[in-house]
Amino acid sequence: MKSKNILLILLLSIVTTKIFAVTNKTFFMPNTKGQELIINQTQTNNFMRAYIKGNLNENFFMSGSIFYEESCSAGGLSKYFMPNGKTELIVRGHKAAEDSGAPDIYAEWLGIPSSVDMDEGDDHTFSSRFTISPEIKRWGTNFFVYKKIHKHFWLSVLVPFANVATNARLKESGINGNRSEGLIPTDNAGAPWALYYEEPLNVTQALSHPLMKYGKIDNIKHQKAGIADINLRLGVNKKYADKYLFDFYTQAIIPTADKPTAEYLFEPIVGNGHHFGVGCGLKFSTEFKNFTFLTNFDYLYLFQGTEKRSFDLHNRPWSRYMAATLGLPRTRPERLINFLTKDFKVSPGSHFNALFSIDYSRDKFHFEFGTNIECRSSENVSLKDGWSEGVAIAYYGDDPSGLYPVDPVQLTYNKSHSKAKIDSSMIIGTNNGDANFTPIKNSDLNLNSARSLNSLSINPYLNIGFDGKFISNLFNISSGIFYKANSNNKSLGSFGFWLNGTISI
Repeated sequence: MKSKNILLILLLSIVTTKIFAVTNKTFFMPNTKGQELIINQTQTNNFMRAYIKGNLNENFFMSGSIFYEESCSAGGLSKYFMPNGKTELIVRGHKAAEDSGAPDIYAEWLGIPSSVDMDEGDDHTFSSRFTISPEIKRWGTNFFVYKKIHKHFWLSVLVPFANVATNARLKESGINGNRSEGLIPTDNAGAPWALYYEEPLNVTQALSHPLMKYGKIDNIKHQKAGIADINLRLGVNKKYADKYLFDFYTQAIIPTADKPTAEYLFEPIVGNGHHFGVGCGLKFSTEFKNFTFLTNFDYLYLFQGTEKRSFDLHNRPWSRYMAATLGLPRTRPERLINFLTKDFKVSPGSHFNALFSIDYSRDKFHFEFGTNIECRSSENVSLKDGWSEGVAIAYYGDDPSGLYPVDPVQLTYNKSHSKAKIDSSMIIGTNNGDANFTPIKNSDLNLNSARSLNSLSINPYLNIGFDGKFISNLFNISSGIFYKANSNNKSLGSFGFWLNGTISI
């Protein structure tokens, strides 16, 4: 085999590995740009065809559409969020793990007691398993205005309003060894190891516990609605031989929606996360008998902005859900994610769409089939204010007297458990902790776990419409369906439909 072929195979292997790699991320940005482009292009295609024929003398038209989209890639998105590409995780207490084997998550990290409480180390018999099946639904309207401003120049505005609903759909099963009720908050009277807050009884409660400020996972629908970023375009078109139309445009994205809050792992996001953007595009259209062929190449660059993101520690998937303690003297453990959620400087980078369609018209009816190839680059992320807290992973050791297991807050020798992972036991012997309180260092932070990765998807669609005339104004009514096929767990697979009406003035 020639050396250049070997190099080509190696290059393709690297690219394929990056595109199809299983991920474990704390954040997901569903990109609506592709579907907006499809709706935008299909609703203007008929008027571009009429323009080529010379029948469209008006210099202004507007359109409105309603759309609905629903995800269909729950398994892929589960792998996106879950550690090690799994779709189901096993949770066991220390004692249950001794009897049944090491789990994916030790229950003590999530603060889940067994039949007595967290301070009874010999009775940590809790066990269960859980899954998530993330889904997202979007519906709303698009309002589009196109205006010729001088000969071949034109201006357009696209204003999409969207309602976004997400649900991680957490399901827990096989619960054993749990308490019948949680502990009531106490003033620490009596036993010195008494806990100060009510403990979660199971994983469902633990992953949405009130003391966890960010990254919550539940089985509740969360919604957000708003204008999903305004798209402005300024372009110029040129007609050749009465059948070829070239259209070049520049564009800008004006963010109108709120920024992500990171309160939930799979939160609803309207728009592009509140980032300004600029770009350009080239459209080519031609006609042959009853057929119209359209291609559109669209590029958009989104600038850096500030967002709230959660992240993990290096080589420790889901370490953000471990127990942590802050500073000296030692504080009562709380969720590490409260510290591993920060303001990030996020640069979404480049978005590229390539649309290809063919339209067949007969009398006043037309049938259009096309596909949009959507590609998104990986984000670049960095902490806005750096890392300085004296946060350490909590240690749960044995009482030196041998009488009781010791709650981390009561330790006088200030040890920590800096080497622990969420799939290693929180309960260790007196000599197995760190010699001293060891804060999490900047080099321990895996900031890449907070970014969205490069993705590639193909969006075929079918559109059927009717061209007519109202008084002296041309109008079009059309309806379409689309399907978004994703090649990995880094983009959203979905299907949906739209209904559109356009009129020239």
